[in-house]
Amino acid sequence: LNTMKLGDTIITIGGIVGVLAKIDEDEVTIYSSNANTPITFQKAAIQTVISRNAEKKESKDKKASKSKDE
Repeated sequence: LNTMKLGDTIITIGGIVGVLAKIDEDEVTIYSSNANTPITFQKAAIQTVISRNAEKKESKDKKASKSKDE
């Protein structure tokens, strides 16, 4: 949780997924859904953090794998 950065994807213990928009001392705000609905949570409610860099790398790996299969 200490390495979270704006733009990272967050999954809460309740299963809500969103993009990190604001980090405070004890709370974070994410944007969830296509409507970009802001939701604020206690940091303790965060289950998983997926960094933006990890998402980009995974996307590139999938594209490379798809190219090899064709």
